[in-house]
Amino acid sequence: MLQRLPEHLYLSLASTTLALLALSWGGLQAQTCGGESDILFRFDGQSASDYFGVSVAGAGDVNADGVADIVIGAEGTDVGTALGAGSAFVYSGATRSLLHRFDGLGPYYLLGCSVASAGDVDGDGADDIIVGAKGVLAGDGSAFVYSGATGALLHRFDGYHGSSLGVSVSGAGDVNGDGFDDLIVGADHADVGGHWSAGSAFLYSGATGALLLRIDGEETDDELGHSVSGAGDVDGDGLDDVIVGAAHTDPGGVTWAGSAFVYSGGTGALLYRLDGNVASGLLFGESVSGAGDVNGDGYDDVVVGARFTPGVLPQVGAAFIYSGVSGALLYRLDGSDPFGWFGDSVSGAGDVNGDGFDDVIVGATWNSPAGRTRAGAAFIYSGATGAFLRRFDGQESYAYLGNSVSGVGDVDGDGLDDVIAGAHGADPGGRDDAGTALIYATDPLDAFLSLDTNRLSASAGGRVNFFLDFPDSESGVPYVLLASLTGTGPWFVPGGCVPLTFDALTQRMTHTPPPVFHNTAGTLGAGGTAQAWLIVAPGGLSGYVGARLWFAAVAYVPASGLHYSSVALPLDILP
Repeated sequence: MLQRLPEHLYLSLASTTLALLALSWGGLQAQTCGGESDILFRFDGQSASDYFGVSVAGAGDVNADGVADIVIGAEGTDVGTALGAGSAFVYSGATRSLLHRFDGLGPYYLLGCSVASAGDVDGDGADDIIVGAKGVLAGDGSAFVYSGATGALLHRFDGYHGSSLGVSVSGAGDVNGDGFDDLIVGADHADVGGHWSAGSAFLYSGATGALLLRIDGEETDDELGHSVSGAGDVDGDGLDDVIVGAAHTDPGGVTWAGSAFVYSGGTGALLYRLDGNVASGLLFGESVSGAGDVNGDGYDDVVVGARFTPGVLPQVGAAFIYSGVSGALLYRLDGSDPFGWFGDSVSGAGDVNGDGFDDVIVGATWNSPAGRTRAGAAFIYSGATGAFLRRFDGQESYAYLGNSVSGVGDVDGDGLDDVIAGAHGADPGGRDDAGTALIYATDPLDAFLSLDTNRLSASAGGRVNFFLDFPDSESGVPYVLLASLTGTGPWFVPGGCVPLTFDALTQRMTHTPPPVFHNTAGTLGAGGTAQAWLIVAPGGLSGYVGARLWFAAVAYVPASGLHYSSVALPLDILP
C-alpha cells in the first residue's frame, strides 16, 4: 500500500517512549531499496530525436571475449539524407567500445525499434543479433539478423501490406533441435483472414532462415505479436518454447483485457493461454518475456506486463510471473504510482542477488519520481520470493526510463547479473530526445548513510553517530533520520521507497523522536551531509538485549516527494 510522507516533515503524533518499543532478534535482512546502484555504463544518443534506448537488450557474447555485450536501438536516427532510418548499436560489455553499428537502408525504416540477442544462429561460437525495422516500405516492416562476430547480414525477413513486421523481435532458443538457435518476430498489424490488425508472429530457423511456424491472431485488432520472446524450455521436452503477447484481445468480452500465449517450439502446439480481465489487467500482454527458472523447479518460467491494470489508482500497472510448466500464477507485482504504466516492459534479469534463482525487471515508463514528470523507473524483483529488490529512477522529466528493460548478464565481473534500461526521451547534452541507455550494477554502492558502530551495550549505554552523505545536489534539502522496529519494508512513498517497515517508531521519528535521539531532522549542509546521534544512559535499554533497530535516512522535499533514501542499516542491542 502506498503510504505518503507527511505534507510537512513533522506531524503531531501521540507521544510514546523508546522504552515501550520492543524488537525481536532476526537474521540480517536482505536490502530491498535505498541507496543508489552504480551506473556501470551510460550510452547517449548523439542527435536530437535519435530515440536512442527505445529498445535495449543483452546481446550475449558477440565477440567471444567471455563478457556479455549489449545492443541498443535508436529508431529515430538519420542516416545520411534518410530521415528516421534508424540504427542499432552493439557495445562491448568489457570495454564499452562500439563493436557494430547497423543502419536502416531508407527513410523511416525505424530500424532499431526492437533489438535482441539471436543466440548463435550460424554455429560460429559467437552470439548474433536480431533487429526490427517496423517502418520499412511504409509499415510493411522487416527484421534483420546480423553476425555478432563480423556484423555481416545473415538473414532478412520482410513483412507485407502494412503488417509492421519487426515491431518485436527475440531469440527463441533452439526450438527444432538442430543445434542452432532460432528466432521469433512479431507483426502486430498483420491482417489475418479478413481481420485487420489481428496480428501474427513468425518463428524462423536460425540456421536457414526458413519459416518454421506462423501464429495468427483470431479477431480484428488483437494485435498479436506486439510483444514476443523466447520462453526457454517450459514443458521439459528438451526444446525451447516461445511466448507471444496480444494486448488488444477481448477475453470474456472485456475490451482490450489482453492475452499472452505460450507455444511449444517442438510441435507448435498452444501450451496455454493467459488472459487479462477486469481484476487482473488491461492491456495484459503489452510486454512478455522469458523469466528464466524463478522457482527452482527445473522449468523455465514467463513474465507478462499489463500497464493499464486498474486499482485504487488509475493506470498503475502490474506484472505477472507464471510457472512455465503449469501456467499457474506465481506472483503478481503491482506498481505504486498513478499513470505510472508499470509493466510497460518486462524481462528476465538473470540472478541479480546471488541466491541461485533468476529474477525479473519491470519498467514503469510514465512514473514521475520526485516530481519529475514521466521520468520513468525500473524495478527488480526476486524470482524466488516475488520480493522487491531494487528501483532505478529517471533523472529528468519525460525521459521515459524503463520503456525498454533487459538483463545483460554479468558485465562487471562481480558474480551478479546486471541490467539495462532505456530512456529514449532523455536529453543528454541538451539534445532533445536523443535518448540514453544505462547499465546498472545491482548491488547498492552508494549507501548515503553510515554508523560508527552497529552495536550498543544495554548495560553500558553509549553513543551512536549517524553520518548522512547524499549527493552534492542535495545541499540545502531537508533530511530526516527514520527508524523501524519491524524490518526493512519496503515502504513506498511518492517519488520512491524507503527500506523500512512503517511502524509506530517510524511515525514518531517524523515528529518528536524519543529523547535519546538528537539532530534527526534538519537541512543537509554543503555536500549533502549531516550528522545525527543517539545517546543512551547505562541500563537504558536493558530490557531489549538481542533487539535490532533498523535505520534509514531520506532527503525529502514536501512539494515534490522523496529525493533519495539511504540503505537500511541495523543497530544491535547487546548485553
